[in-house]
Amino acid sequence: MDAAARLPAVNDELLRTLPPVLRAVVRALGLMRAQEWLRDYGGVTINLPQYRTGALSLSPVELEAMRATLAPHLDADGRFWSPKA
Repeated sequence: MDAAARLPAVNDELLRTLPPVLRAVVRALGLMRAQEWLRDYGGVTINLPQYRTGALSLSPVELEAMRATLAPHLDADGRFWSPKA
């Protein structure tokens, strides 16, 4: 099963109100988990690893979903600016 098939359900109306990078994070993690994660990692540039790591407090499934939804927003080095919660 690919990452897109495992994305949490999020209200489309809510997603339309969010800026693109925040929308991608919420789509990947779900609203509540995204809020928790952004409290710890928001407001900085994140190097999103390609392989499993515990460094960002993401499960392997969450990391895969983040890479899939944030792909258009990653720079050449796999980084993106994480908005504050």
